[in-house]
Amino acid sequence: MPAFDAPAFFGWRRHSSSSSCVASSVVGSGRPATSTNLSASKELSEPELVKPAKPVKPAKPVKTCTTSVARGFGTDPDLSVGSCASKRQAPGLAAHICAHLCMNRPHAAAVLQPLCATFAVFVETLQGQDMPSELATLLSSIVEFLSTSEVPERHLEFALGVHTGQSGTRQFLANVEDALTVLCQTSGLARKPPTLQAALAGWREAADAFVDGCREAWELHFYFVFLDIKGDRVLLDLVARQLCRLLGCGAWALAAGLLHTRPWAEDALRELGRRGCRALLGRRHVAALYEWRGTWSELRFRRRPPSRPCAPA
Repeated sequence: MPAFDAPAFFGWRRHSSSSSCVASSVVGSGRPATSTNLSASKELSEPELVKPAKPVKPAKPVKTCTTSVARGFGTDPDLSVGSCASKRQAPGLAAHICAHLCMNRPHAAAVLQPLCATFAVFVETLQGQDMPSELATLLSSIVEFLSTSEVPERHLEFALGVHTGQSGTRQFLANVEDALTVLCQTSGLARKPPTLQAALAGWREAADAFVDGCREAWELHFYFVFLDIKGDRVLLDLVARQLCRLLGCGAWALAAGLLHTRPWAEDALRELGRRGCRALLGRRHVAALYEWRGTWSELRFRRRPPSRPCAPA
């Protein structure tokens, strides 16, 4: 992964006043941010670690869609939202576009993975059937909301927008739930797969997983801005890798994506100037140091020369 030059991507200039203000902010235990207790920049020295009070529980696995409908998506370039505005108005294609945006690997945003099964159910239920007008309106709104996530360079922007645009996100989630309800209550459908009721029953869990993933992206981005101002290149690179894993994109896509996140970066700078979000920074910093130490220990073990066998007695 290439080294990230965050100021170039965000488009701001460093100011000594901002740097000194952030560098003196409190992280975790209430001590000033210094190179001794916050930086993991020294390659051959172990960072100081503070064990978290409670172990972090592993994330609950999200059910993924394994139907033939889901496996068939991602191959039709004509389902691109940006290149077919006229198709966006066609009700029959709205469900296909929603599924395409979630399942078009490797271009789909990984934060949309919890929604794949739901949109696959839309396609499976409506295939070859007339769509109720109410459902067509709901699906058109859903497509409009998801359109930002179409290309990897916009995945981070999409996730940040989901987290900070609370009203729009609530409306999107309500539209999906209403669409599922309309499908379940429509009597004229010739085929209602058993997965339809299951999708409605499990929708809340899928929605929570989607929202949690976007919140995780926002926290990492906030911490990324903090590390850039602090000048910790080692942890900056580590957090960039974490963002790539979370969003399912490559390093260059993330680098290009940072160009679209300047409003959130400026919000983060203002919050850091007020010395806000200390608990978030402390939690993120401890987690980053533990991950860095694990990587460092593994590399040190690999470089260790093999031990000589004991001489026979």
